[in-house]
Amino acid sequence: MCVALQAGLRDLPNYLHRKLFVGGIARQTTEDSLRKHFEAYGEVSDCILMKDKDTGNSRGFGFVTYKDPNCIQAVLKARPHTLDNKMVCGVTYSNQLKGIDTFGVV
Repeated sequence: MCVALQAGLRDLPNYLHRKLFVGGIARQTTEDSLRKHFEAYGEVSDCILMKDKDTGNSRGFGFVTYKDPNCIQAVLKARPHTLDNKMVCGVTYSNQLKGIDTFGVV
């Protein structure tokens, strides 16, 4: 296996422990407003608003990744969250490691 791939897979659990799923996002919410809201809880390293590839409209969910995994608990304790005048219903820890074949590296 490629050394770079092994290193990336080793870091996967650390990355996922810093990532949140955010669902129920309003149609008018942008990546900037999503990032701005969650930056109140710590430094955001990545923020993705999922969009329909044909229309470019929001699909109503996204992901926020923090530099420090300890920020996740502050976000979860502050639920419910209101973003662009809509209560987002799915702010949860994003445990995407389930079902990923890590080839025994993790």
